[in-house]
Amino acid sequence: MAHNRMQEATDRLMCVFQKHAAVLVSYQQGGITISNVLATVGRTPFDVVDGEVMLAHESRDYIIKKSDLFVGGVQITPASGDRITEEDGLVYEVSIPKPFFVFESIGPAGTVFKVHTMGPVTYSLIPVPVITSAQTITAMVGEAFSYQITATNDPTIFGAEDLPDGLTVNVVTGLITGTPTTYGQQIFTVTATSSTGTGSQEVTITVAGITIAAYSALLTPPTVPPVELPPNTVTTSQTFEIHYTDADGVNWLLPAGATTWLIMETGQ
Repeated sequence: MAHNRMQEATDRLMCVFQKHAAVLVSYQQGGITISNVLATVGRTPFDVVDGEVMLAHESRDYIIKKSDLFVGGVQITPASGDRITEEDGLVYEVSIPKPFFVFESIGPAGTVFKVHTMGPVTYSLIPVPVITSAQTITAMVGEAFSYQITATNDPTIFGAEDLPDGLTVNVVTGLITGTPTTYGQQIFTVTATSSTGTGSQEVTITVAGITIAAYSALLTPPTVPPVELPPNTVTTSQTFEIHYTDADGVNWLLPAGATTWLIMETGQ
């Protein structure tokens, strides 16, 4: 029964060898090189990430007739370290991990070796995050503000340096929030970090000064003391406007006949 299963496996292997297109390779073991060896090829590509580098491998399994590796009265049995070179010049190294041996099958077409190899390794850098959120933004003093840091290549940590007073960053979500306290233009730096490195970008924020209406609501209008007139002074009814500058340098105006003070200048 075991013999029958082995024979079935061998027949399937030989069928693959007969039906698949073959390539010509050269086989090298030590100082011996055999050219124009007919082989059937199976390919398995895979990638490995090593830090900031992607390593691209391709393993290949070659099916080669045993008789094609017989030269000068010597039978070559594939072993780790042997080299197979294809017509395009790419070299694949035979890899037979211990304690395994090269697979050998006998079928109608004769005995064949199934030889496992590892191909050349190609290297490519995995890109670091690239910031994609806006580089120019605006805000208003005293008003709630938010700005979302966005970036490509799967960042896991965010950051921001030299933020305006009143703003903070959530390092997990990349959301900057807060209420600006100082008007003017400022440049800060946002960052996005992944396992491969950190990307950064400068952001210019323009914080507008508070409006006169909003500012006047925060202040207490001045109180002008009554004017004392000399005794026996004859007066007449009259309305007029009053200008007043407080200790903060704010210029106030009380229009003629009005009861509400207005700000003329804020100095901001």
